[in-house]
Amino acid sequence: LEVKLITSGYNNSVEARPGTWVVSPQAETFVYDEFHYGEVFALLEGNDRMRLYRDMTPASMISDFCAYPDPDNTGACMVYKYTAHQLPSGGWGSSWALRANAPCKDCLLTFHSTLGAGPESYNITTPPTTRGWATVTWTPEITLMCGAASVYNGSTFALNVTAVAGIADPKYVVTIDTVNDVQPSTVQVTPTSGASMLFAKMQNGVASFNDLTFTELQATQGPATIKATAILVGNPDVGPTVPTTLTCTSSLQLVSPPADEQWVEVTGVDNAVALCADAAGCTDFKADTNKLAAGITVHVVVKKRSNGVTSADSSVHNITVAPQGAAGIRWADTQSDPFTLSASLPNNTLNGITYTYGVLDLKASRSKVGTSYLSDGAGTVTLRATGTPSPIRGATFALCTTQWDPEFIIEKATSVCTTVRLWVLPATDVSYHAALLSEPAGGNKYIGSSAVCGDTPTLLTVSAFSYYNYNSARFIAYDVEMMYNLTTDAAEQLLILTGSTMSARELFLSNTLGADTLRHGLDYTQLAVDFSFYGTKVVSNDTLLMVTTGGTEPALSGSTYTWSAKAEVFASWELDSAVTMDTACPSNRYLQSITSNYRTYGEGVPAEGWAYTEQPAIVGVPFPIQSTVLTTDGSRAWTFSSDTTVKVTKRGWSGCNDGGSMTVYEMMDASGAIALREGSLSSSWTAATSPVVKTSQGVAVAWPVFSAECQACTLQLDLCYTSKTADTCLEGASQDPSDVVPVLVDRTKVTKPFSVKRVPPDTIEIYAQQTPTAASIVSGKQQIFVGDLFSLKVQNVHLVNTGNRVWSLATAATPVMWKTAVWV
Repeated sequence: LEVKLITSGYNNSVEARPGTWVVSPQAETFVYDEFHYGEVFALLEGNDRMRLYRDMTPASMISDFCAYPDPDNTGACMVYKYTAHQLPSGGWGSSWALRANAPCKDCLLTFHSTLGAGPESYNITTPPTTRGWATVTWTPEITLMCGAASVYNGSTFALNVTAVAGIADPKYVVTIDTVNDVQPSTVQVTPTSGASMLFAKMQNGVASFNDLTFTELQATQGPATIKATAILVGNPDVGPTVPTTLTCTSSLQLVSPPADEQWVEVTGVDNAVALCADAAGCTDFKADTNKLAAGITVHVVVKKRSNGVTSADSSVHNITVAPQGAAGIRWADTQSDPFTLSASLPNNTLNGITYTYGVLDLKASRSKVGTSYLSDGAGTVTLRATGTPSPIRGATFALCTTQWDPEFIIEKATSVCTTVRLWVLPATDVSYHAALLSEPAGGNKYIGSSAVCGDTPTLLTVSAFSYYNYNSARFIAYDVEMMYNLTTDAAEQLLILTGSTMSARELFLSNTLGADTLRHGLDYTQLAVDFSFYGTKVVSNDTLLMVTTGGTEPALSGSTYTWSAKAEVFASWELDSAVTMDTACPSNRYLQSITSNYRTYGEGVPAEGWAYTEQPAIVGVPFPIQSTVLTTDGSRAWTFSSDTTVKVTKRGWSGCNDGGSMTVYEMMDASGAIALREGSLSSSWTAATSPVVKTSQGVAVAWPVFSAECQACTLQLDLCYTSKTADTCLEGASQDPSDVVPVLVDRTKVTKPFSVKRVPPDTIEIYAQQTPTAASIVSGKQQIFVGDLFSLKVQNVHLVNTGNRVWSLATAATPVMWKTAVWV
């Protein structure tokens, strides 16, 4: 290892840079090692009291990553790699800065490395080369720094005196003469011991003076100052250049003392549970009705703060209760007059029924009343229910201090109060019931299929909340998570939630209350759940909606409903000029989009906007042709039988190219509301049969592929009768409405002429990548270093613009469409 020393290093350090000296007849040049592997360290020869530390200031000294991990798979790094940076000399390389724990004169340093110039030579280089040693003298500059403080008359503060730079653990003793070193003379600084001369030994470069008291004898203009003197004591490692005496001055900014404060602090409650994460000082408590009947005791202490010092205040007489923030109650010797607490939220009335958060009748007892003060400012107040306790939510009352008026021989409440909130829950199990907040208007409702596509079904919404009965009152359930289920009294009816494809007799929702719900200001509308759903079965008789929880009696809708299928009158079958719809529910199919040549996922209609006559098809790449059954009002026939198919055959062409062989594909079925579909196409026939594609809710999309070019190709599409094959496509119509209309003459269509061209792929698209898991992020970008493993998967595709969308199409053993959805 050859090292170049930079003796003018910063922070009193010596900098070492690994590399190689190159000697030629013309000059001697040092070539820096740009990518150094392994640590560089130095040893002091003949001085066992000195210690060297690696100075962590230069960024180049921090390893970038492990170049050579432990081969025994212990997880340890045997060799680190350090990235080159531009050095002050203009070259690029690595550097290490070393500093000592004390001054040193003519110290011999030898430099070593845990590795040479590469990972193949993993060893300690010995002995040092002639270029790997140096003689160095450390002559540190040491200064003293005094801390500052903001103080006021009578306050206590601390003062730190620090040796800055040069020596890690200097041997100084710091003194402060409180008689001569404090200015102006109108202030005094004294320790708790009362001594006039203060001493503190430096430890790790810091001397601390604690528990100093500031006293202002008269009004002073400007800050006060304190001078500290550091005297060097015996240190065998200290050279002659280290100063023996250092001084610094601390500034004390004189401020006005804070105003005196007095407050009531709750220290705990018996027979109740704190609702705060930290029970100390908590003022929110929960109990049950049994505990309230026995009595809930609140422990308080009255505190004061004077000149910044906090202590218990024994000057107050006692504690009183002020419900809902009212003025204090005049107490008898040990008992109060009865009083009432109300819940933090008002009662709610719905459909003439009152639901409550509770009202509680109480009386209170407290610490002994007399002319004496509270002992150490501490006291208690005990609350008990009068009669049968009632549940209540967030009842608020104040605990206030009182003073004794000897002139009138009465007790007076003061304005020093703290507010407490109390929740009381039923001690016994209760049965929870549902109530309806809102329901749909009655009458006829249209059903939907299990996929619930289109505008045919009627969307219904029911809102419910829960309550429980306790002592003939209905209390809103705010303290537990509730599970609701929605049904109808028609056993054959099935319901489906919005966005779901699962039909069920009962639908379940939860209000998902958290553990901290007690403390939230929720009214009953915020505790409600909303069902948005469709019916899927025809029910001609009047039915009711029913919502239940854990109770036995359901909440019944006030209106009745009949369920019918919306009648559609089929009119025609059209060959569409562009793709506008999906054969599956659009919400069931998630497609990929492209952004800066990276594929991402999004919801959309496959090939939406594609017009087969506006851009040429590509040899070997599928393209879509859409046909739609329409109703008399011109909309999609959602109820058209999905047992029908569309037969696709080549009709004709012009010119010398006939398109070769043609294969027809169709989109694979979507599988679920959140299923991710790869956009693959499946072949709809084998070589021995004719091509047909399925219709789905009135729409069929065929994806033909040509093996050769074609100047003006046309296709014939036939809308087959229900349950027919390609060979019997238009034979033997049944009386099914989907066979009656469209009529026979309207069930054959011929496309407009289109062209098929041989075009090479025009874009490379990245659809997967693997990057190093431990790579760093710099300026929002992931950094990749030499030797890191990463990979990209790419595919040749064709990009086709369909207006506001761009689609990418690719060929494969099984063709894959799109890979692109929305382009902005």
